[in-house]
Amino acid sequence: MRRGSGIFASVAAGIRAARDRDADAAVFALGDMPWARPGSVEALTAAYRDGAGTALAVACDGKRGNPVLFDGSHFDALLALEGDVGGRPVLLDADEGTLVETSDPGVRRDVDRFGDIGEE
Repeated sequence: MRRGSGIFASVAAGIRAARDRDADAAVFALGDMPWARPGSVEALTAAYRDGAGTALAVACDGKRGNPVLFDGSHFDALLALEGDVGGRPVLLDADEGTLVETSDPGVRRDVDRFGDIGEE
């Protein structure tokens, strides 16, 4: 995967934007997961503000989902990733990585094929 395309390009653009705004952290949400509830993002950011960790992912029933949040301390590691993997390796390797339970099944449901678009 070229470094200028795919997930990496989106992650890099997000990190540049966060740095341009002197943001402490960045939330990455996937466009193919339209059923994630706004309250799940709010829970993620609240957990970060409360000191739950520096690399956080929402979860439903204990299973990791999206969106994810990375503190600025992880930005360089995210930019150093190879391939089209997103931030998963950084999240899994982070000493202060944690899951934020949301009870929102939408954080694990994505749209990969036309048939995935059906009603909830």
